[in-house]
Amino acid sequence: MMCGIVNFVVLGALLLGGVGCNPSRKAEASVETNEAMPAPRLRLRVVRPRKEASSGERVLPGVLLPWQRAQLGARVAGELTRITVDRGDHVERGQLLATIGIPGLAEDVERAHAHRRTAQAELSSLEDQRQRVAKAVDAGPAGVIAEGEIAALDAKVEAAKARIASAAAELGHGGAMLADTRIVAPFTGTVAARRVDRGSALSAGSIIVEVVDVSTLRMTFDVPERDAAAVKVGQRVTVIVPALRDRRVDAKIARFAPALDEATRTLRVEADVPNVEGAMLAGVSARAAIDLGSRGEVLVLPADAVIQVVGEAFVYVMDGAVARKRKVVIGYDRGPFVEISSGLKGDEEIVTGGRGLVRDGAACEVAR
Repeated sequence: MMCGIVNFVVLGALLLGGVGCNPSRKAEASVETNEAMPAPRLRLRVVRPRKEASSGERVLPGVLLPWQRAQLGARVAGELTRITVDRGDHVERGQLLATIGIPGLAEDVERAHAHRRTAQAELSSLEDQRQRVAKAVDAGPAGVIAEGEIAALDAKVEAAKARIASAAAELGHGGAMLADTRIVAPFTGTVAARRVDRGSALSAGSIIVEVVDVSTLRMTFDVPERDAAAVKVGQRVTVIVPALRDRRVDAKIARFAPALDEATRTLRVEADVPNVEGAMLAGVSARAAIDLGSRGEVLVLPADAVIQVVGEAFVYVMDGAVARKRKVVIGYDRGPFVEISSGLKGDEEIVTGGRGLVRDGAACEVAR
């Protein structure tokens, strides 16, 4: 009886080991199952391009810059002995903003003044002597001796003149250095930055303060190559300032570059924007609304249907049950929508959802 039970247990173990514990058989079964299952299709939303009249108005991003900006620095090395302004202070043209001290400079200038005064007094005395000797020459027999004295006096006069010239040169150099120790405002404006404090050691070129003029602002923006020919000086521009709840300010194009930027293929344009109330801050972003002329009827797509990579634009077009990647050209970016100037006929179904999952040739299903 016991022998029969043992045989039954051994037979069961062998059956279990051969059938249930064979990993190769499990793997083969799994592969067969996976091969039998079709790849899941992506369910995507699509949209058809719609035809619209191209708006002549372009709204282009830009920035508001100061009318004038000057970084005022030390032209000579020394110590900042005085600074009279700070960030936000209003300054007038010619106003003294800071003073730099140079040890011994004032004494050197005074010494040069003294040398010049001494040389001028000596020259005056020598010229008087020469006149007296010249009269003696004209008087009579002692003329030979007097002529020798005149020659000696002439040499002394020239030496005195040379000393005067040398002192004048010293004064010029010292005076220029003294002038360089005074930092004055080059125009009426506002202090935008103060970089150093009193007592700071400065080297030539160290920036002390920055002054800006924001009574008028420069609105700079870039116009695409296709619209560049329509830009004219004096053309009206509406400047929209998001930081001021989309306040609109009328301006005019004042100047533009004579050539396109080779990297971006755009034209840099500037408009002068009056800032009478001073409410607009320099450095804030703004938008320029400008009429550059209509280009007729165009195809329009939602912005999220267009993929832009390194200056190129693509869309995914449904070809039956497959998504195909297609290159397009953007005519104008309206923000939430873009105008397509080429690459589409207008009857295509364009993928708008799940673009991050789609690949060229991927099997897809349109979500109706």
